[in-house]
Amino acid sequence: MKVVHYAHGGGYTELGGMKEFLTKIRKDVKYERIFPAKFPFKKPINPQRAQRRARESGVSGKRNLFKRLLERLEAKRTDGEKVDILIVIDDTDCRLSDKEERKNFLTSVNGFITKAKSIFKEIKIIFIWAEPEIERWFCLDKASCFRDKPCNGTSLFRELDKLLSIPLVWDKEKKSCKEKFSEKFKEVLTECEISYSKRADGAEYLRKIDPFKIEKRDKFASQGIRKLKMLKE
Repeated sequence: MKVVHYAHGGGYTELGGMKEFLTKIRKDVKYERIFPAKFPFKKPINPQRAQRRARESGVSGKRNLFKRLLERLEAKRTDGEKVDILIVIDDTDCRLSDKEERKNFLTSVNGFITKAKSIFKEIKIIFIWAEPEIERWFCLDKASCFRDKPCNGTSLFRELDKLLSIPLVWDKEKKSCKEKFSEKFKEVLTECEISYSKRADGAEYLRKIDPFKIEKRDKFASQGIRKLKMLKE
């Protein structure tokens, strides 16, 4: 069975649901998480583990995540292991929606690919981007996460559809979106009398959504999902 290594930021949503999400795309491969370290889903109580957990909550496009990934790849090589396929999944926080920042971001991505190939020459790297945040996927496949209900004179589903039309604006000072999509998402759910927290609910929604619906509806994630789907056995 083909081994596919995968990596993502250290959020509870990804930690609790990413493997199931990827398995829906390809069930015939063995997924091994290379990053973050395999902490339990509950918040670690050991201070050293807690500090390590905090360090591994990196953001793509900043040095932390790519730096940590390169360290993991190097450690694999030192241990005599090989990484043939690496999938990187992460929020991009409006980086792909700003022309100048997109160029900077892709330069960082290409630099990481070059360094990764210096460790494993034949490594294949697939990126699945959630622009701006993974909560947008929950809106794109809302029927897998929620039942529609009356809300604000319309309905929950119409309110979630409105979120998809929010302009994605990069804020240079914040180095993130001007408005956090996840906060807007939570506001809508609260107004519709649905509680939401990344820690308690995000992983459940990620496990529920259909990656092939995301492939069809999200131009940022579609290429990566397609590449994973089309991997040769």
